[in-house]
Amino acid sequence: MAMAQRALPNPYADYDKSLATGYFDTTGKLTPEFTQRLNNKIRELLQQMEKGLKSADPHDCTAYTGWAGFSNPVP
Repeated sequence: MAMAQRALPNPYADYDKSLATGYFDTTGKLTPEFTQRLNNKIRELLQQMEKGLKSADPHDCTAYTGWAGFSNPVP
């Protein structure tokens, strides 16, 4: 009897170093252009977080501590 295959197919291409040429210089450091893009994205995400914090209910002190996608049945 054949064993059932449990793995899912990987939809992503294998790593190709040539795709990273715009992100790193010849010494392996991030290029100034890519560093600027990263900094801009970080600023944008921080602004979104700050906006969310300002609009959050200050009396809501709940915290998520579970595992996403898992549920424990109540006996």
